[in-house]
Amino acid sequence: QLDSISSSLQDAQFNARSYVESGDPKYLPAYRSSAQQLQPQLQKLRALVADNPQQSQNVLLLERSLEDWKSRWDSALAPPEAASRKIISAYQPSVALRQVQQRETQLLRQRSDASAANVRNIRLALIFGTLANFAFLVIAAVLIVRAENQRIHEKEAQARLAAIVNSTDDAIISKTLDGTVTSWNAAAERLYGYSALEAVGKSINIIIPLDRRGEMESILQTIRQGKEVDHLETERVRKNGTRLQLEITVSPLRDEAGQVIGASAIARDVTERRQMEESLRQLSARILQAQDEERKRIARELHDTTVQKLALLSIDLAKLKSAHDPEKLASVSQHAQNLTTECVQELRTLSYVLHPPMLDELGLASALKIYAEGFSQRSGIALDIDVEGEWQRLTPEAEITLFRIAQESLTNVMRHSGSTRAQIRLTRNGGIKLQVIDEGRGLPGHIQSTNSSSVGVGILGMRERLKQLGGSLRIASTATGTTVEARLPYSRGTDGKNSNPLGG
Repeated sequence: QLDSISSSLQDAQFNARSYVESGDPKYLPAYRSSAQQLQPQLQKLRALVADNPQQSQNVLLLERSLEDWKSRWDSALAPPEAASRKIISAYQPSVALRQVQQRETQLLRQRSDASAANVRNIRLALIFGTLANFAFLVIAAVLIVRAENQRIHEKEAQARLAAIVNSTDDAIISKTLDGTVTSWNAAAERLYGYSALEAVGKSINIIIPLDRRGEMESILQTIRQGKEVDHLETERVRKNGTRLQLEITVSPLRDEAGQVIGASAIARDVTERRQMEESLRQLSARILQAQDEERKRIARELHDTTVQKLALLSIDLAKLKSAHDPEKLASVSQHAQNLTTECVQELRTLSYVLHPPMLDELGLASALKIYAEGFSQRSGIALDIDVEGEWQRLTPEAEITLFRIAQESLTNVMRHSGSTRAQIRLTRNGGIKLQVIDEGRGLPGHIQSTNSSSVGVGILGMRERLKQLGGSLRIASTATGTTVEARLPYSRGTDGKNSNPLGG
């Protein structure tokens, strides 16, 4: 703006001097035009320096100097004052203008220096800011990646824990301290009959029998104290109303501050174990009773047969001492010999029933054949034995198990079936299979089920013997006969061929 004022001022001065020196009137319009441009240019300059008091003062001085200069020239150029024109032609307002220009130049230089300094500062600030931002971004990225990895690990851990909880056979339930269910795994659904949707949010009392509500309150009170309830045997009720025998462990759940906020219960169904324990107790009692009865039977048989015959033998021996008649002596001697033979046979039979020596010496097939002959003679029941092919020796456990099953089955045929015929089949069809078949009146339906509590100790004993060897027992009975079938699996030999059970 100062350059414009300076240019207008120079044009006005040039035209004024030219008019003074030449007197040519053409210079007057050019002078007036240049002089008139000074005022609007000064107004613009005032607006530009309004924020700088010192520069505004310089502009004010410049404006007064220009007004004075213009006033003088306007008066000097007005005709007919030609004599004074040369006097004022040298008057110039350049001093004030140079002061303004110098000050402006100084300000521009200061502003330029300040601007350069600001630019440098801004550049440094941008550089350091960029570096700081980059470092911040790097740190933030590292923290975000670390947090994301931690979140992924936690999520994976939670997923694994959830998979373990849902795949376990134990029912796992969590609840608040007032007994409201908060989680319910798949095993709990199977055990109690309620789905997770049905149970979560409900009171735990849906599975607590009425007579066990006080027990649950005691458990929750123990949990509130931060203690654990370990391996408590109790009862719970299923959705269908049936009761369960359970073993439960209840532990307190804590928040991050360590405060107890709930409880987690792990329950295991021990109903079957309790039933088995009860069955074993009953079986043990019945075995003891059967042992007593068997001892009585053996004692009675010894007393009624062998002991009586031995007493007669003693009498016959006494008679031999006083016998003088050869015929009487021969008769008594023959009678004594017969009694002795019968006693030996009865004792041999009794010992064979208790434990067959032929089983250890000859194996299962031969022992069954020998036992069948003696059984037919004692019972009068026609007994056929069918052994498939050549029979290899089995393990002692397998042989005694199958022999006792045949022995027990034939004893039942003799005592209960009323059959006059029976058959033993020993085959290797898909495993070792022993069948005892009769043509009697059959067994009642509840006896055929080997799980029935009314099954005789003999049948339970057969079943348990086979179970220990991985085998099974099946009883099929009709009004025309009964078949007892015992099976034992083959084991696979190292040569790839089928071998007998358990090696052997």
